[in-house]
Amino acid sequence: AAEGGGGHEVPWHQDGSDKVRTIWIALDPVDARNGALRVLPGWHRQGRLPLKRVESLEELTAAEYMARNNVYQIDLEAAAAKEGGRTSTRKGSVVTYELPAGGGAMHHPQLPHSSLPNASPLRDRRVVILRFMARGEKLAPTRAQHWQEGRKLL
Repeated sequence: AAEGGGGHEVPWHQDGSDKVRTIWIALDPVDARNGALRVLPGWHRQGRLPLKRVESLEELTAAEYMARNNVYQIDLEAAAAKEGGRTSTRKGSVVTYELPAGGGAMHHPQLPHSSLPNASPLRDRRVVILRFMARGEKLAPTRAQHWQEGRKLL
């Protein structure tokens, strides 16, 4: 939830296993002004994207905060370079969810997504996030990734 006039930016990231689907249900009307989810359509086809390296104390503080919520920022510039510049985060390529209260959206776990802080002084942005996977599907045990280097931790 992002209370009116507050909250944190959630950086561009991907979710966990590709066997899980995420459903975002808005409890309040959601738009760009109160921190709606933003996605990069089609980027899920690239698979796992490289994690962004932390290069300053300010970035380290933000990365530590996000890591407590299992959010690890991806390096969109490196991903675009890998694709020969065919991918872009230009304004027209970013789609912002606009949902009425009770509305919902589903996205692939490898679809890069983010949200900005709630800039509306009076409107909250409360959502319920549900994760689903097929019956009988088992998640392979995984280990956390190092937030700075992207390598698996023991």
